Amino acid sequence: MEGKPIQSILVVDDDTVSRKKLCRIFQRLGFDNIQEAAQGDEALTLLKEHPVDLVMADWHMPELNGLELLKAIRAETTLRDTHVYLVTTEGRQAQIVAAVQAGATGYIMKPFSQESIKQKLGNRLPPDRTPIESDAQSQDGEGQNPKNSDQLEPQTTQELQPTTVD
Repeated sequence: MEGKPIQSILVVDDDTVSRKKLCRIFQRLGFDNIQEAAQGDEALTLLKEHPVDLVMADWHMPELNGLELLKAIRAETTLRDTHVYLVTTEGRQAQIVAAVQAGATGYIMKPFSQESIKQKLGNRLPPDRTPIESDAQSQDGEGQNPKNSDQLEPQTTQELQPTTVD
């Protein structure tokens, strides 16, 4: 699946504001097949019925948290190739290592921006869509500090230092 454009996305976050913000960013980036789930267990049920190309999951959720959701996705044969990014406010090295070892595609620090999400997806943006730039970016903080998250690759885990925003 590496390099293949992403066509469908599932955003998982128990915080409605964060979930809606991520959905808006994906819409601005040209995606139109975006699903939402407020809990990890709800997300897993949705994924089994309607697999997606990308899951963007908050780490801290009640019931089934983001890391547990990631492990459950990797355990399902039909979902193993799904790109999974964990989103969190924490940047402890042990947490990053745990995410990589569990098979995370990447790790995104909050607050995130449209630009940082765009950089993460790279060549996987929809090929026939042009990202929508919006004045709303500056109003809700989505256009600020695009270097607030680090793409994780298993071989670089030891040298990563998460960037935080004051």
